[in-house]
Amino acid sequence: MKKKILIALMILLLPAFIIFNSLASDSNDGDDTIVEVNNDIMINSPLFTKKESTLSYTQPAVDMANEGFELVVKKGELSLFTNSKNGAIRVRNDQTGYVWASDVLGISDYKLNKAKTGQLQSPFEISYRDSGNNPKTVYSNDSKVKLNLVKKSSGLTYQVQVTCDDGLIKFDFNVELTSKGIDVTIPHEKIVETGLSLLTSITVMPYFGAVFGSTVPGYIFVPSGNGGLVRFDSNPAINATYSRPYYGTDANRSKVSSNEEENGLSLPIFGITQGVGSHAVLASITSGSAFALFNYEPSSVNQIENTVLGINNGFHKVYNKFNFRETYTISFGSNQIFMKPAEIYKQDASVNYTFLDGEDASYIGMAHEYQNQLKSKDIITRNSNSGSGNVHLDVLGGETENGIVFDKFIKMTTTDQLNEINAELTKKFTNKFIYTLRGYNKDGYSRQTASNIKFDSRLGSLKDLDGLDYYMYYNPVESYGSNSNPDNTSLVNIYNEKYYITVETNTKYKYYSSVDNVLTGLNKAVSKYPKSVAVDGMYHLYGDNNADYTRTDVMGMFNSALNDTLPIYKPNEYMLSSTSHYLNMPLYHDRSRFITDSVPFLQIVLRGYVDYYSTYLNFSTNQNIDLLKCIEYGSNLAYLISYEESYLIANTLSNHLYATHFESNKKQIYSQINDATIALNHVKGESIENRVVLDIGVVEVTYSNGVKIYVNYTSNDYNHSGVTIPSMDYKVVS
Repeated sequence: MKKKILIALMILLLPAFIIFNSLASDSNDGDDTIVEVNNDIMINSPLFTKKESTLSYTQPAVDMANEGFELVVKKGELSLFTNSKNGAIRVRNDQTGYVWASDVLGISDYKLNKAKTGQLQSPFEISYRDSGNNPKTVYSNDSKVKLNLVKKSSGLTYQVQVTCDDGLIKFDFNVELTSKGIDVTIPHEKIVETGLSLLTSITVMPYFGAVFGSTVPGYIFVPSGNGGLVRFDSNPAINATYSRPYYGTDANRSKVSSNEEENGLSLPIFGITQGVGSHAVLASITSGSAFALFNYEPSSVNQIENTVLGINNGFHKVYNKFNFRETYTISFGSNQIFMKPAEIYKQDASVNYTFLDGEDASYIGMAHEYQNQLKSKDIITRNSNSGSGNVHLDVLGGETENGIVFDKFIKMTTTDQLNEINAELTKKFTNKFIYTLRGYNKDGYSRQTASNIKFDSRLGSLKDLDGLDYYMYYNPVESYGSNSNPDNTSLVNIYNEKYYITVETNTKYKYYSSVDNVLTGLNKAVSKYPKSVAVDGMYHLYGDNNADYTRTDVMGMFNSALNDTLPIYKPNEYMLSSTSHYLNMPLYHDRSRFITDSVPFLQIVLRGYVDYYSTYLNFSTNQNIDLLKCIEYGSNLAYLISYEESYLIANTLSNHLYATHFESNKKQIYSQINDATIALNHVKGESIENRVVLDIGVVEVTYSNGVKIYVNYTSNDYNHSGVTIPSMDYKVVS
């Protein structure tokens, strides 16, 4: 009661804030004017793709024999070589002569000391903890490491033995030559630890495809957002390793945080292009992605003076690190105890490297190769109805405002009001409208939990929506509250803390459910609303200490639980086979400082296979640009709407949903649907075959039926081969 009286006193101080929120949300009623960033600034930023350089690249001659390399096996056009002294791996395309190497080619040119040279020649890095909990890292030619090379008809196996201060660590490092590249595997059952030292991680080929400064034209592909590039001729705005787990941070191993979650990498891949249109490689994790880290190290080279500024030898490096065992500390009062789990993760670490040449040597060729890999595993299948101009409307139903004595339920969109919106839309357009009912659970959106699946009858009845293509919004992972004491269904992490995230200090907290609670709730929701649930939140992949689940375990459980195709918000790779509609596909990368370009990698992979929808355009600060992005990327449109005005939820935990009012956004929404429909009607069900940046801010996209869509983001009209593309507009050429 005291808390509610205190809240009441505070509310007396808030009328100006409430009025401001009302004006901010709805002052543009009936007006489609959008305040946006200057186009010229945008198109020259890392949020767009730069025009490709015409520089060609010829690799210096590589003398295998004189550099200590011997042939292991040939397959098709590829030959696998190894150096028995340091274990370095090289693969040569016998037709083109091009060599991909785990060591740095021409290493003597860089005048490194013996220790650094050894690192640059090693095909792996081995990290362990000794009995004193001291971290140690060794390389293939370290005196502590013994290599026994076993040649096979398909490749070779490195039988690795590490002599620690207090024991031995042994494992196998297998390299198999395929017709298109190599498979590298570390079988978990071959890892043997004798003594007190315990393996923590193995980094796979950290210098594979490494490039010194800007000596090679090209870039690294990063699976951030919908796709990003790091060009070798850039000066990345970081001076340390960018290291991120695929599928986001493991909440089970994270301390309670006051920050929102980091943007996860939804695809366990990366790529390297050395000369666009010349040579490239796509690296795909085929096993072990749940405990793998994506790593990029900037070159730290002054591009003007060509001098090394940092400590990583001046090379752009991209690689995977597999944490077979993750250490942590727990506190007992003022004392801390260092914990080393007894068991390693029971899954192989495997990476496939596929080489791409000629016109396939680009992020577009990588996307097509990855698409083929997903098809071969039956993760995606051709869908001629995809990209058919559908529109996703995420509808906010209800919300609860905390009161002094009684809470207040706020109706934002009743079923009758939704029918009214649908009638207006279907009268004006022939598009298919897909609705997700957010906050139609009991007491509204911020009261969602894994078990709260009952429809709130104060908003009407689901029978009222017969004839609509709708799905109940369901997030079994996240729930919200106004205190930092979640209930007993919440995740208890490895530190024996109930895991939560402070979204707004002292006012709003986000909790994660325990894994068993997620799975039980999902099963009940799908049973209650067969094929009518849109799943959110399960892109957060985390272990569960109380249930003794690792992320690998949970990845399999989530995949099995989603045993039917459903609309899914931001699905990771392991969820794609269960995805009927990809909701909220990003239009940009995650805006990390070192990324130089944004590219539609995800869209190229999934166009013609999985229906995908944009982020909410009515929440965009650059609606005109983002609409053109949707047209360029072949994306269906999406909006988060309500019938009532947004100021009504200013004092709720949904106060960040400030632009939902349908009537205020209607003119803009109608215009955008009309433009996108006219453009994309020409490419229904078609895949993206090619994409060319003709000039800064001008793009040509070619589809599988031969249709080309030109998009011009600039302030001036653009002429190309007799085609005029108007400023801030598009042109379709059949």
